[in-house]
Amino acid sequence: MKVRAFAIFVFLLGAISYALVSYFVPPRPSVNLTAEFVAATTAVTDDNFADIVLTSKQPVVLNFYGDYCGVCRQLEPEFAALARDHATRAVFVRVNVQQSPGLIERFDVRAVPTLIVLDQGDTLVHQSGVAALKAVQVALASAKPTTVR
Repeated sequence: MKVRAFAIFVFLLGAISYALVSYFVPPRPSVNLTAEFVAATTAVTDDNFADIVLTSKQPVVLNFYGDYCGVCRQLEPEFAALARDHATRAVFVRVNVQQSPGLIERFDVRAVPTLIVLDQGDTLVHQSGVAALKAVQVALASAKPTTVR
């Protein structure tokens, strides 16, 4: 009997705590992408992937990110600068992992941020984390410049 009363007490305590937190703690504001990141990249989803990425004559740099990811937010300005600096060498796209589950599965993305460089269907870089930016820079430095867009 005492165990049952204790279980009910713990349940009620949890329910009250949840109700109080839900009432007094405001919801987290939605995080918006920086304007610089949006301007320097093209949004890609499961629907438009083939039109944008597979038809590109240039290498394509895919940035898989999540709105909830703090590291992704830190990477945005550096990725945008890289996109500006290498605009003639590659196409830079962003993929929101919450909106594109098909691409997550296709490229076996297990963590965000993940950067992938594709060149004519071949994967040159597939790396997660902030260190991936350096690998992309090295891959783009060895790519042939092209003016075809």
